[in-house]
Amino acid sequence: YLNEARTDSLTGLPNRRMFDEEFGRRHAEWKRYGTPLTVMLLDIDHFKRCNDMHGHVVGDEVLKRVAQAVGATLRESDLLARYGGEEFAVLLASTDVDDAWMAAERARRAVAELALDDGAGRHFRVTVSCGLADCRVNEPPLTLVQRADEALYASKDSGRDCGHWHDGQQVLPLRSAEHAELSTKPAEQPAVELHDACLSLRERLLEVTADAAR
Repeated sequence: YLNEARTDSLTGLPNRRMFDEEFGRRHAEWKRYGTPLTVMLLDIDHFKRCNDMHGHVVGDEVLKRVAQAVGATLRESDLLARYGGEEFAVLLASTDVDDAWMAAERARRAVAELALDDGAGRHFRVTVSCGLADCRVNEPPLTLVQRADEALYASKDSGRDCGHWHDGQQVLPLRSAEHAELSTKPAEQPAVELHDACLSLRERLLEVTADAAR
């Protein structure tokens, strides 16, 4: 009975009650040990329109497929929950800013790539908007979730199918997937610059040697 009370019957995910309990525990760990903790909120874009166009049975299937797609991108230590309606929440354990926005981007792309069927042979796709926030010193737990929610609404206002981060002072857009891939190769650009500098120096030395010979 306790397990059922903490599980969403449609998606099989932890529900809001279990999320709140786990969030309280992990937030206490952050306060005591300094273990990084980030909250990610995801909301299915235009979900009401999806229900109106395809019916609630298809809408329920969308919720289950989105839950599976997002869950497949997360680690075992992360907690994905159905937060309410078409909104999901994730507790990203021991996650810094860079890892968090990359996790959000993986989740966003996984949902955008889903091929959905309305049951009558017509295919469609859905997207999600994301909001992120991490723990800050002397901040109540509720404020952390509120900041993630502000970041989520910034994504909605920016056209949806994107993510934003609340750094404690302001809301900032998350970098693109292309930027993420480039950031994993920090040594390439310096190597190219060093190579070009060596070539330039060699050419200059040849010029000086030729002038001295004349």
